[in-house]
Amino acid sequence: MKRRNCLQQIIGILLCCTLFSSCLDDNEPETFFPTLGTVNADENDITIESDSYGLLIPTNPGFITSTQTDSTGQRILAVFQYTENTTKEGKTGMQVELVRVNKVLTKKADDLRIGIEDVFGNSPIQITAASISQKHLNIQYEYYGSTNISHRISLVLNSETQLDENGLLQVEFRHNNQGDTYSERLWGIVSYTLESIPDYDESKCKGFKIIYDSGANSRAEWIVKINSQGTQTEQNPSRYIESCCF
Repeated sequence: MKRRNCLQQIIGILLCCTLFSSCLDDNEPETFFPTLGTVNADENDITIESDSYGLLIPTNPGFITSTQTDSTGQRILAVFQYTENTTKEGKTGMQVELVRVNKVLTKKADDLRIGIEDVFGNSPIQITAASISQKHLNIQYEYYGSTNISHRISLVLNSETQLDENGLLQVEFRHNNQGDTYSERLWGIVSYTLESIPDYDESKCKGFKIIYDSGANSRAEWIVKINSQGTQTEQNPSRYIESCCF
């Protein structure tokens, strides 16, 4: 996995936008919006089904092409500004100008119950935010390592993956640092497709109970419910990082 410590980049963009806006006429403010979204690309068109703002139609789709995120189903973190309402090919969406696009790791869950090898590791990792969108479970996280070694970030299903009395589906968030011992703090977002989780039933499932090794607690829990932000439940959580886009 190619990792990018883009949190500082996003914050920097938004800070610059704020400073730039202060120099503009008060009647013409510049407002920028960050969101997760899913790319839909065909031969003639690129649109973004955003998690927070509905269908977005970029006026500068080259931004997506240049970041190699122009494949249908690819998740992205985008920063944009609105231009005007528009309708394209029968789809009503908002025309936007992209300011930045970052590729988000997009994966399927791994199911140990079907006999696959457990190569997912137990290296510490810290969840800092989570959300459930229309087709994905999204997790924002931090871990220690280097940018020279690819780490494995996985959502694992096992014998404990079943609905509890509160309607929460238990899953494991696993990290294999592949022997990396470097201590740089890195940040990322991963989106797991809900269709790859056979136990997920939208009509019955109220959310996820995510078990992970935070370093301080080998069975830390993060609860994320439908249309809500995750809440930390371990007794000694590490420093909480406010989400930039959840």
